[in-house]
Amino acid sequence: MGAVCKASLPHQEFVHSAVLDHDGSYHMLWTPTEDKIIIEVQVATSGYAGLGFSPSGGMTGADMVIGWIDKLGNVQLHDLHGIGNTRPRVDTSQDFTLLGGYQNDTHIILRFSRPWTTCDADHDFKLAGDTTRVIWAYNGVVPNDLSALPYHAKNRGTKSLYLREPKFQNALNEDLQYWEVKSPNVELPKHLDTLYWCSMFKVPNLKKKNHVVAITPLIQPAINFKYVHHMILYQCHIENSEQVLDKFLVTKGTQCYSANMPLSWSTCTVPLATWAVGSEGAFLPDHVGLPLGEEHGGADYFMLEMHYDNPFFDQGIVDNSGLRVYHTDRLREHDAGVLTIGINVEPLHMIPPGVKQWTSFGQCSSDCTKASYRRTKIFITSIRPYSELVPRQRVVQPHGIIVVLKDDDNYNFNYQEGRSVYPEMKLLPGDSLLAECHYDSSSRINTTFGGFASRDEMCLIFLTYYPKIDLGLCQTTPTAATLLQPLGIYGFYPQTESVNTRTNGTTIEDQQMAANNPLNATEISLGHFLKQLVVNEPPELANRSWYDILNDKATWTNERLTTFQNAVKIGEHKNNCLTPNISSING
Repeated sequence: MGAVCKASLPHQEFVHSAVLDHDGSYHMLWTPTEDKIIIEVQVATSGYAGLGFSPSGGMTGADMVIGWIDKLGNVQLHDLHGIGNTRPRVDTSQDFTLLGGYQNDTHIILRFSRPWTTCDADHDFKLAGDTTRVIWAYNGVVPNDLSALPYHAKNRGTKSLYLREPKFQNALNEDLQYWEVKSPNVELPKHLDTLYWCSMFKVPNLKKKNHVVAITPLIQPAINFKYVHHMILYQCHIENSEQVLDKFLVTKGTQCYSANMPLSWSTCTVPLATWAVGSEGAFLPDHVGLPLGEEHGGADYFMLEMHYDNPFFDQGIVDNSGLRVYHTDRLREHDAGVLTIGINVEPLHMIPPGVKQWTSFGQCSSDCTKASYRRTKIFITSIRPYSELVPRQRVVQPHGIIVVLKDDDNYNFNYQEGRSVYPEMKLLPGDSLLAECHYDSSSRINTTFGGFASRDEMCLIFLTYYPKIDLGLCQTTPTAATLLQPLGIYGFYPQTESVNTRTNGTTIEDQQMAANNPLNATEISLGHFLKQLVVNEPPELANRSWYDILNDKATWTNERLTTFQNAVKIGEHKNNCLTPNISSING
């Protein structure tokens, strides 16, 4: 379709925007409405620009639109579909509506709309609330027509986005102050593909109560976006916090969860802010804020956890990334909190090898919610999952009524943006929350364990809610007995019944941390601790470690996989229901 090009477009406020490429050349703006999506692309090119929605991030099966300004000054816009790595084909049904476009000295600007659901079931991608893999491309040559469309070469890519999210964030304005917490020039070790590095920070000197209302990532230098996987700023709740934690402010930090991490840092368990790859930050709704400072229900000391991925063992990578925390003394109506649900990060979270569909379960029990907020109700405003593959969150209300919070069948590990819950989800005392994480381990030959190594797994979900209650963690893990029974294991040798998950007995509190150089970091694989458990019953499995049995291909018959999955689903789980100061809550 074509239309006369105008030198500008009528002003329109868009709800969302994203930069699709790493160079800042391709900007996408969009507004979701009830029946359609309105999109504008601003691309630094004098040729054509293409945008599409793909089931896998590639051309095959993609629903695309391509536009340019032709030599007569008309705007060309065409609805196409991909059939592989060849020139896309024109759709019989043209379902993109051109709203305008123009070319200036540096950019082409195209504005168009598309229904969420079209009648072209053969070639159009149904846009839903799941993660959408948006593909983009451009070229500096103006095509004569679609049959002569120049190849985009390297000017192409994909980015995962939530297209149907409502407008649920605040603009950053002059009234906000900000506090930066940044990794202290951490050099990534060349011998590890995964590094967790933790550093200690203290809240700024505030004269009165402040609310945190937004966080944005600081990737420094910018090229390090490929190494920084996630950042979590944990609140540290411990008695005499200044005396215990202040001395660590001058250190470079230490490898998280290693034997050299001070035990006092294990009190830093409740997130204030979370960020993961693909996210552009988080903005709280305008009626809630996260309090800062112990005297105001928050914390004075914070631990920044940095997760680095270096799969190709690149050398000489130094990172100074972190978070910018925006806060204000113009208090919101409600104090908010962050609750972590899911599965405890430990090796009893197991995913057998060679399985196309496996589900792990973590529950926040009704006993826990009943004990932690007996006389009130809380409202969930957003969720952020952390898992390799499809996490599914459900709230099980009293009397067995199940309400789905967010299902995302197109979940992308490299796009872990928070999701707004709108309308807000109400939770009553006695409600239980069930986290399901779905995995595909068909390409693995060994069992996957919960842990921090690159081959390990997690199933965690961070819920932002209000009003703030005295609950920080609400997680479970299958008990050892639940997992041993399907394997036919009845006992271990007495000297191996206790598993030590610290690599040595050292604790460092009153002296300089010995291993504060990331180049000396070692791999932490929690699953390896199961090598300490040596079976003595039954006789046919005697003198083998639990770890070896789990990684024996002969263990995982179809019958055993079914039995093991059922045990994980309905067997006994151990609860981890903790207040922010890691005191256990008993229902």
